[in-house]
Amino acid sequence: MKATHLRWLAVGALLCVVLAGALRLGANPAARLGHGQLGARVSAQGTARLDLPIVGRNYLDPSHRMSRFGVGVPPVGPTAVSLSALSSLNAGWYLDWTATPAPSRPGGVSFAQLVNLREDGTSALSGAALATAVRANPGALWLIGNEPDSPLQNNVTPDQYAQAYHELYRAIKAGDPTALVSAGGIVQPTPLRMRYLDRILEAYTSRYGTPMPVDVWNTHIYILREEKDSWGAYYPPGISDAEGKALGRLYEVEDHIDIAVFQEMVDRFRQWMAERGYQDCPLIITEFGVILPWDYFVEDPEDRAGADAKVLAFMDASIDYLLNRKDPTIGCPYDDDRLVQRWAWFALTGSWSGWLCEQDTGEVSVYGRRYAELAASQPKTVNLLPVDVWAEAGSGHGAHVGVPTRLQAKITNNGEVPTTVPVAVRFYEGDPSKGGVQIGDTQYITALDGGAALAIASVAWTPSEARAYDLYVQVDPLNAIAETNEGDNTLPAGLEVTYPVGLPMIRAEAR
Repeated sequence: MKATHLRWLAVGALLCVVLAGALRLGANPAARLGHGQLGARVSAQGTARLDLPIVGRNYLDPSHRMSRFGVGVPPVGPTAVSLSALSSLNAGWYLDWTATPAPSRPGGVSFAQLVNLREDGTSALSGAALATAVRANPGALWLIGNEPDSPLQNNVTPDQYAQAYHELYRAIKAGDPTALVSAGGIVQPTPLRMRYLDRILEAYTSRYGTPMPVDVWNTHIYILREEKDSWGAYYPPGISDAEGKALGRLYEVEDHIDIAVFQEMVDRFRQWMAERGYQDCPLIITEFGVILPWDYFVEDPEDRAGADAKVLAFMDASIDYLLNRKDPTIGCPYDDDRLVQRWAWFALTGSWSGWLCEQDTGEVSVYGRRYAELAASQPKTVNLLPVDVWAEAGSGHGAHVGVPTRLQAKITNNGEVPTTVPVAVRFYEGDPSKGGVQIGDTQYITALDGGAALAIASVAWTPSEARAYDLYVQVDPLNAIAETNEGDNTLPAGLEVTYPVGLPMIRAEAR
């Protein structure tokens, strides 16, 4: 195959996503993420607020939604495919590269919000529109940028990304302290693109004097050539040609479905996270799959069966790795040391390889049937646990005598399926098993996805004394939800409360 033909075919496929995302976002600039999403709605008041699902014709029992398995859904039309196909795929979540006020959620499937960036570094969703969207969607997961490192996508320099991320993070957290904000979304975790991410972290620290705060990291994993004037991913903006030539990986077509390269990329991103202080963050692969035409992988362009076999083998091997690769030195400590918590296959439909549904008929494809089988083969488990506790008063972390404070806790479900009922969370002064006193009322998180999805619960508290407090957070205190491990539902945290005048704010650290 001629390099020029390959280049433009690959570019064309990627441009489909760029244009689709831009069109959809422009038409629907606000964002909404209802209950049961990658984040979760949390009652921040003294009384419980329950948001229960409406059961309709297309409702699917949550035990059929496998939380780790997601799907990228490009708006390709006209098409016979509808979002109801996600239920047939046993998918737990999807994204369509937009932020929308009312995403379709057939069968209760979750939706991930994504705020695109413009090439000048500004956000496609900002100001009053962003504030309205954030207030309307407590607990939502917000992905910031789509392939900021790609000249064919958001195309921003590291400094531009750092500034945009800072402004969006502050605005989102100001409107909803329970929101989860995710950085990343690069094309592929190669040495060249990890250098791009390092530049973002350096720019952030230089500008704002603090490490970049990230709740969740996300990345794409494709295997594309990194060369300035060729097919593939090109060089990231803000990276010199000299660096590009030194660090760029000159992958060939056959490498696109090389499982060893895929595995190397997964490990590289997690190693990078651990080395930079982000090991406790979940990692989501928001795009992966086979985006080059299927006939590139066979000698005979009529050998569709042979090409299908190769794409399916890549799907099998990559998902097996994502499900089972664990490492206590770099993996997520509250997800059994798994390197990756969730992933989204690209794509539901389209002209590239590996589409999960046939565009003309709407039927699940051979790839979709395999994806559904892989999802359905996972155990239908739930396991809840608190993973962090902290205090916030005013504009900073810490607690002070007589100052109204919010105790906050991150809760996760590292099982495979969502909970079917709201999750109770209680805060205590003292060990609840030894007569500890509950602080405030019981808080409730709406049904929480599996796959180490996170939600933030909080309660109001005003400390009356300057001293060390032994605080505890307990999830599902009445054992109302069947879990694989009932012994990890309580987390202690020490908090030093000081007088407010001239004394430092100290973060409560779980121990």
